Amino acid sequence: MSRKSILRETYEAMKQFAEESKVVTVVAQQPRPAYRGPEPRLGPDVVFIDGAYLLREEQPVTKFQYEISAEIRLTLAEVEFLQGLAAQHYDHHCKSVGLQGGFLYGMRNHAEFGGENCDLHFLKFRDIDTLCKILEPTPGESPRSGKTLRPELFNRLHRVLGAINEESRRLNES
Repeated sequence: MSRKSILRETYEAMKQFAEESKVVTVVAQQPRPAYRGPEPRLGPDVVFIDGAYLLREEQPVTKFQYEISAEIRLTLAEVEFLQGLAAQHYDHHCKSVGLQGGFLYGMRNHAEFGGENCDLHFLKFRDIDTLCKILEPTPGESPRSGKTLRPELFNRLHRVLGAINEESRRLNES
């Protein structure tokens, strides 16, 4: 048997071993050894294939994690109020959500041109948390119109965050 055929058989055996494994993950990327000697014996759980040491793990293949979106009713006036606060916010992320390409900008378009049920919006935890941050008063802030709208909106969105946390805990337990 020639050296090439032995190397090919070894490679095919390792490849088959990896395919039969439930999960194969790359442990460390290593260059192919420059010497032409025999491959080191790696054991039943580690194999060298295509220039990488692979570890065979006996773990379940899938585990699911769910991310909750909440349906929130916000009128066009409320969305425009949030967009105005976002434009004056100190944080770049809060400013960007109100600009073109941001989710608040999209909510405004949906509320303005959406037709039926245009005041219903599906938001994730991160989006609602950002809206709560936009609604927080900053030190030295000048009084704005809609002063009574701000705490009411903040409290409503904060209650939704609590509900999302409870639902997420329920779904992701196990």
